[in-house]
Amino acid sequence: MSVLRNNGPWLAQLLEAALRHPGKAIVCWASLAVLAFVGMSEIWIDTSTSSFLDQEDEDWDVYQRSLSQYGGDELLVVALEGKEAWSSSLLSEVEALTTLLAGIPGVRRVDSLATVPLIRVESDGTLRLDSGLAEGVPATPAQWAQYRAWLSTDHLAPNSLVSDDGRVFAINVLLDERIAGDRTGVVNAVRGKLAGTKAWVTGVPIFRTEVNSRTLEQIEIFVPITLVLIGGVLSVALRGAQVLLIAFSIGGLGASCGLGAMGFTGVPLSLTTTMLPSIVLALGAAYSMHVLTAAQGRHTVQSLRVALEPVILPIGLSGLTTVIGFLAMATVPVAAIRELATYGALGVFVSTLAAVSLAPAVLVLWPMDRERTWADGWIRGPLRIALVRLIVKRRRAVVLGWTAFGVGLGAGIGQLFYATDIIQWFPRGTEIREQYESVRSRLSGITPVNVMVEADEPGADIANPRALAAVDALTAALRSRGEVGKAISIADPLRQIHAAVSGSPEAGLPGDRALINQYLLLLESVEYTKDVLSADHAGGNILLRLNDNASKRIVELAHWINAWWASHGIPGFSV
Repeated sequence: MSVLRNNGPWLAQLLEAALRHPGKAIVCWASLAVLAFVGMSEIWIDTSTSSFLDQEDEDWDVYQRSLSQYGGDELLVVALEGKEAWSSSLLSEVEALTTLLAGIPGVRRVDSLATVPLIRVESDGTLRLDSGLAEGVPATPAQWAQYRAWLSTDHLAPNSLVSDDGRVFAINVLLDERIAGDRTGVVNAVRGKLAGTKAWVTGVPIFRTEVNSRTLEQIEIFVPITLVLIGGVLSVALRGAQVLLIAFSIGGLGASCGLGAMGFTGVPLSLTTTMLPSIVLALGAAYSMHVLTAAQGRHTVQSLRVALEPVILPIGLSGLTTVIGFLAMATVPVAAIRELATYGALGVFVSTLAAVSLAPAVLVLWPMDRERTWADGWIRGPLRIALVRLIVKRRRAVVLGWTAFGVGLGAGIGQLFYATDIIQWFPRGTEIREQYESVRSRLSGITPVNVMVEADEPGADIANPRALAAVDALTAALRSRGEVGKAISIADPLRQIHAAVSGSPEAGLPGDRALINQYLLLLESVEYTKDVLSADHAGGNILLRLNDNASKRIVELAHWINAWWASHGIPGFSV
């Protein structure tokens, strides 16, 4: 016991307890495994981006303010293509589907040609703010001509609700941001309503649902692959059925305890924490190698004790340093990284304890025979001799080679940049990728971005001619950029209503404050106004639909917007 004491009291006591009472040790670990599996049954998958955001950062507060003022930003786009342009039957189908989709729990609003208002003035001078379909779907050429004339002056519908050629009509389904958990239920309900139709459906909620499904599939694929590969290596290096049992038990306990703790604490699996099972399985197998190698041919408790005395300290130190490495990431204010760090550290800690207690307990009851394998002979013989000779004779070359390799890797690391584009996760030819490309090529992009222009001081009002002109100019500048498929601001309905009332399509923005207030009073009944104007008029929102999902391009666009406003914006307002 002298060496054990020198290696650390708690390690010594744990090993000694396992050697003296192997049955009790196995029962304790089996009970922990059962508890872990109960927790694992409660786990769920959530691959939303919110877990990857720094919720202590100012940008998070801006994002939350955006949601509270202008509604959620999760959008499903349903698109239907007709055999001919401006099809009455297709528009009727859009009208019927709009009603069906609006009734799905979790849907905040449905935008289509059947619901979005067309601002116009009738021949008798009546201002109309309905969809233009109050008298029914156009059926005659004259009715279609009138309807298309109304659409030609509209800023929202083109490329968002109808394609330029009139062959594709879209339905935009906005989800309620208050939905808890993932959106799988809503997405499946939307798909159910579309059954039997030839509709494309795409959007971030679709991607999330698909990623959730594929994430579970990947776990079911890669964990068995990890086990097979580890088992293959162990079978070549060491013989005996207990080798695989011990290695998999140690890694499996660590992985299941980490996942079980996530289930008990209500933390879902994310794109990062799905790596935990494979990582902890591999680490657990590595720790078990120390015990299994030392225990070969040891058939008595005393001989096992003597053989395992020198290895428990390396196992403990390996586990401790790995736990510290995981916990170092727990200080990152990003939930997905913090969860990986916390539950990864727990899994490694459990695997370490199992390596110095469960493995010895099993070996007391089921000793290993010492069998010399082909791999064992090769590693201990020719390979070891050749490697030592190379290092001794070519030591400078070895050092220089590794130095050059490190410098080359350092240069490569310097070229790394952060970027995500969720659509790139799906190969070309897959249904989800093809439907996305079909919608993007015929309409505008599907990635929503809010550009909020806000007053710097309380009491300021964005609904004044100078501020509106600045917002309108920024909106126009954004439309000129290739990555922006659609840009809408409060200036657009004001421009439309002013043109309709004045009878001049070129009337532009109203320049009189009193007139602006009158128009805004008329637009209060239109729900869509809330998407682009705050309730207190202290801020406005420019709704963007981007053709490019790459985060690098979105960040570049944000920098461009800030620079534009610094040069062309007005004092008293920030973007």
